[in-house]
Amino acid sequence: GIQALEAVTTQLVAAIHSNEHGKDTLKTRHGDIVLSDRYLPFRPLVYGGDDVTFVCDGRLGLDLATAYLQAFEAHTAADGQPLRACAGISIVKVHYPFARAYETSEALCQKAKRFVRDICSTENAASFSALDWHIAASGLVGTLSEIRQREYTVDAGELIMRPVRLRSHESDWRTWPGFTQVVDQFKESTDWKDRRNKIYALREVLRKGDIAVQEFLTTYGLKHLPTFPETNSTEPKTLSAKGWFGERCGYFDAIEALDFYSSLTST
Repeated sequence: GIQALEAVTTQLVAAIHSNEHGKDTLKTRHGDIVLSDRYLPFRPLVYGGDDVTFVCDGRLGLDLATAYLQAFEAHTAADGQPLRACAGISIVKVHYPFARAYETSEALCQKAKRFVRDICSTENAASFSALDWHIAASGLVGTLSEIRQREYTVDAGELIMRPVRLRSHESDWRTWPGFTQVVDQFKESTDWKDRRNKIYALREVLRKGDIAVQEFLTTYGLKHLPTFPETNSTEPKTLSAKGWFGERCGYFDAIEALDFYSSLTST
């Protein structure tokens, strides 16, 4: 656990450089983040063996959490077995009550653990690391389950793909690499780059289900939505053509995270 924290800190420090104005900035894949002071925007608060809590700049929350999980997985347990872990990330405004944000993160972590247990029990699969997150642009009213029922459940099903696996998987589209690939395409591809009104229009269309998404694609002359990594199933192609796979949406999470997610992996 300590080595994983050190790895995250090292990655964060390596991303710092001075811009043309002499300001310390963090170099990210989609632009620099100017640091307001000489302190790292990363503070470990709790370390209890396999239980770690840290606070950071909200735009780095998802990236640093996954960096920690990846660094943690790089080690093995005393019995030689691979290490796995789950994370819950709560992204809130600076003056939001910390205890409430912490409570939400714990609830998110429990959802990620339940996601792992459910898949392992139903598919007789090996354990894996997973994460879940919530972005509170304003406040949080109600429990996490109540919020998701109220804000992320529509007639077509669930708008969110969360929780997700940390690593790519041969037969599952609900993965962190899939999420980041879609975010990158929304931010960088010629169909979507600098076209936020178009992306936000898609966000509203997604609420109406796959038929509305197909009509949206026809209206804008698009062959498909951003693509997910290929698997040995039909899931990625179905998602890019309809926006939904079964009763779960594949794109709402990425659109919601566009302004709240930065990756320290530079271009």
